[in-house]
Amino acid sequence: MIPKKIHYCWFGGKPIPEKDQKCIASWKKYCPDYEIINMDIYHLKGTEILHYFYIKEPLFVALAKIVQAFLGKNYLAFHFVIGMLTMYFLLLAIWKNSKNIFMSIYLYISFCLFYVCMNQVRQMLAISIVLYSFYFMKRNDFKRYCIWILIAAMFHNSAIIMLPCYFICKIKFTDKVLRNYIIVTISLYIGYGIILQILSNLPYGTYITGYDHKSFELSSILNWIYRLLIFIVVIFFRKTTIEGDVNNGKLYHLAAICMVIQTLVLQNNVIARVSTYFYAFFIFLIPEVMKNLKGSRRKFVMTMGTYLVFMLVHYLYVKLYYQGTLTYQSIFDVNRISWYW
Repeated sequence: MIPKKIHYCWFGGKPIPEKDQKCIASWKKYCPDYEIINMDIYHLKGTEILHYFYIKEPLFVALAKIVQAFLGKNYLAFHFVIGMLTMYFLLLAIWKNSKNIFMSIYLYISFCLFYVCMNQVRQMLAISIVLYSFYFMKRNDFKRYCIWILIAAMFHNSAIIMLPCYFICKIKFTDKVLRNYIIVTISLYIGYGIILQILSNLPYGTYITGYDHKSFELSSILNWIYRLLIFIVVIFFRKTTIEGDVNNGKLYHLAAICMVIQTLVLQNNVIARVSTYFYAFFIFLIPEVMKNLKGSRRKFVMTMGTYLVFMLVHYLYVKLYYQGTLTYQSIFDVNRISWYW
C-alpha cells in the first residue's frame, strides 16, 4: 500500500508565500487523511549527504563520505568542514602571495566572495586552492602548480580552466598584449553563438549551454561596469606595478582574462561562475598597485581611498539591493548571517 504522505521541499528559512500556502491548504482540504511533510534541513539530516549534491568530483565525494563516517549524516558538520578548508587555503594563499594581508582580506569581503562561500561551497573551496597555487606560478614551478590545480578540479571541475593560464601568464604583459585582449574580448562577444556550439560538446560546457539564462540582466551589467572600472584603474598603474615585481605581469594577465570572461557574462550570466576564479586575483593585484606607487603621500592617499571606495560600494550594494540588511544563508538554512548598516 502506498503511504498516505505528501512531501514538499522548502529551503532557506523565509516564510512560504501566500500563493503556495493556499496550495498546501488545498492538500489538507482534499486529502484530509494524508500526512503533509516539509522536507527541510532537519529531515535531510537523516539522509545521505551526497544524494542532494548530484556531483561526481572525487575529492568532494571522499570528503562527504569521511564527514559522514565520523560526524554522522549532518549538513551542519559537513558545511563546517568545507568552510574550514576554504578559509585555510584562502588565508594560506593571502599569506604566501599578498603584500598587504589586511587589504587582501578586506577586499575578499568587500567583493562579497565571503558570502558566496556559504552557498557555492564546492567552487569557493576550489577558488581558495587556485589562489594558493599562484605561489607556484610565481616561482615557475609548473609541476606543483599543476598538482594543486588538479586538486582544486577534484572539488569543482571548472578549476581546470586555470591550467592553460600558467603558459599565458609567462608572456610579458605589454601594451600590445593589452590590445590583443581587447580584440579577443570583442571577437568572442560577437562570436558567442559559435562558442556555445563548441561548449555543447564538453562536459562542463553542457551545464553552461543548458542553463536557462537571460542576456543583459541588470546585475550582470552592473557587475561588468564595476569590474571594468577596477580594471581600468589598475591598468593605469601597470608600468610602475610591473617594474616593482615582474610577477605582477601575471596578475595583470589574470585580470585581463577576468574582463574577457566577464564580458561574455553579458550573454550568459552563468559564466560568471568561471569569471570568479580570475576576479579573486584582484585581492593580490590591488595591494601590489598600492605598494608600487611613487611618493609616500600619494601612496597613503590612494590606499585610504581604496579602503573608502570599496566600503562605499559594499554599503550601497547592501543598502540599495537588500534594503539595509543582507541576510545570507546557505541553501540548507545554515550559517545565517545578517549584516546591518
